[in-house]
Amino acid sequence: MSWCRISAVVLWGCAGSPISDSAAPQDAPPLSDDVLSLLRATPMKAHVDFLAHDELGGRIPGSPGHQQAIDYIHGELQEMGIQPLGPDGSYLHTYESSESTGNWMIDESGDVVPHTLTQGVNLVGVVPGSDPELADEYILVISHYDHLGVTEEGDAYNGAFDDATGVAIGLELARFFTEGHATTRRSLLF
Repeated sequence: MSWCRISAVVLWGCAGSPISDSAAPQDAPPLSDDVLSLLRATPMKAHVDFLAHDELGGRIPGSPGHQQAIDYIHGELQEMGIQPLGPDGSYLHTYESSESTGNWMIDESGDVVPHTLTQGVNLVGVVPGSDPELADEYILVISHYDHLGVTEEGDAYNGAFDDATGVAIGLELARFFTEGHATTRRSLLF
C-alpha cells in the first residue's frame, strides 16, 4: 500500500472529529480543504531535505549518517510530545538484522568502508485512542528512515523517495493527531 493511500486511509473523514478508523472504501471522498489546510508541506519538505542530504551518506544502519537520522527523528517525536513506546520507555527499539554484503558506508573518519552492521533501530511512538475499549488496538503508520549508504566511490544513495518522504508524512501525521486536530478510537502507532 502506498504512503499516499495509507495517509488517505488514516485521514479519511477527518473533517469531523473523532474520525472513523475503519478502512476507507475505494471511492473515499476527497479530504476537505479545512483538513488539508492543517497538513503542512513546508515542514515535510524540510524533513525530506534533511534526511536525503548528501551529508547523511545514505543513512545505512550503523553509519554516522544513520545516527544523525535517528537523532533527528527522535527530536521531532519528542518535540511534538508523542508518547514513546520502546521497551525501556524510549522511542528506540533495537532488533537483530541480517548482515548486508556489497553495501558501503561512510565511517566516522569520512572513509568509505564496507557495511557490516547486524542490529537495526526502530523509533516507535503512540498517540492513544479515544475509546477506552479500543485503545489497546492499533492503527499502524510506518516508514523506514534508513537507506542504502554510498557507492564504493562515496556517492550517496540519498533515498528521498525511499523513504524520507514516508518519514516526512509520518511525522506530519503524528503531529496532526498529537495536536488533537482529529482523534481515532484506536491508538495510532507510528
